[in-house]
Amino acid sequence: MIKVASFLVLISLFSFSQEIRNKKEEKFSKMEMRSFLKIYKYKLDHPFEPLESAQKNASKIKIKQERLDEIFQSQFGNNNANVTKEEQKELDILKILIENDKKIFDENLESVIVENNLTLEKYKKIKFEYNNNDKFQRKVNKLSRNK
Repeated sequence: MIKVASFLVLISLFSFSQEIRNKKEEKFSKMEMRSFLKIYKYKLDHPFEPLESAQKNASKIKIKQERLDEIFQSQFGNNNANVTKEEQKELDILKILIENDKKIFDENLESVIVENNLTLEKYKKIKFEYNNNDKFQRKVNKLSRNK
C-alpha cells in the first residue's frame, strides 16, 4: 500500500512539473519569440570582442604594442610577464577602456531589443529559456523557418 501511495505521489509530482514546464513555454507569444530571434541573430552578427577592443584602445595607453603583445601572450600561456607598476597602471586604464566599449555595446544591444518590441527583462527571460530548454529552442527555431 505504501509503495502504491509513493508511486502515485511521484506520478502527480512528475505531472505537476511537466505542467509547470509547459506553462513556462507558453508565456511567450510568437511575436516575442520572433523578435527574440531577430535580436539573437543581431548579437551573433555583431558580437562584442574584448580582444578587438583591446587592440583598438592600445594606442591610448603608454605601453608599446610589442610589449603589450608580450604581456597578453604570457597571460594566455599562464606565464609571468613581469609587469611593472607603471605597466599595470596602463593595463588598468586599458581594462577601463574595454569596459567602456562593453557598456556601449550593451547600450546598443538594449536599443536593438527595444526596437524589436521587447523589454530587456523579457529578452533575458526568453534567452534563458532558449539556452536551457531544448524543446523551447526547437519551437523558436521552427518559427524562424516558418516565417
